[in-house]
Amino acid sequence: MKTQEELVAIIRDATIDAAGSDDLIQELRLTIESPYIHLEDIEDILIGDTLKIQGTTNREQGTKIRITSRSDNVALPMAIEEVEWSTPDEGVFTATIETAEAVVGTYVVEAEDGVSYDRVDVNIVETLPTVMRTLPKMSLGIGIADRSYILLNHSQIETPTQSPTSTPHPEIEKINDSISEFIVFLKKDIRWAISITIAIFI
Repeated sequence: MKTQEELVAIIRDATIDAAGSDDLIQELRLTIESPYIHLEDIEDILIGDTLKIQGTTNREQGTKIRITSRSDNVALPMAIEEVEWSTPDEGVFTATIETAEAVVGTYVVEAEDGVSYDRVDVNIVETLPTVMRTLPKMSLGIGIADRSYILLNHSQIETPTQSPTSTPHPEIEKINDSISEFIVFLKKDIRWAISITIAIFI
């Protein structure tokens, strides 16, 4: 068995080093590896949003990647995308799939080109509605993160008899102040609105 150096010497003797030769030679280094496809992880998405799938591969430019997404009950539209080499380091591919016909569940996303294969899971969820529940003997309040706004306490408020020109009840003023502070807080950072929990008590 010949070493790499010995093989190079044999080639040089038969080409550029041969008497009277005008051959040219250039040494190149090649990396040989097994073909692969790698899908990036996908965060949960809502029904109706676009499912974006991204991956990397060492397959050559123009290789077609077949991408499917399915659950136990529903198969989403298939996508076929070509590999692009936007950098010398790695090939990439991207696909977008509509989820309007999806149902809630976990979907298996698979990518293959006939040689390489990979898969990831993605959860498709529906928008959670704001839930209002009625519980006895408690107060009405709104809590956001670690802040709390008391809007109404049935045991603390009595309905006063007022004339059209009478001074507003102090407890009503407290309610108005709490609502105003709550609205200002929402305007500062609407993202906290997602964590709103509402309880109505009678």
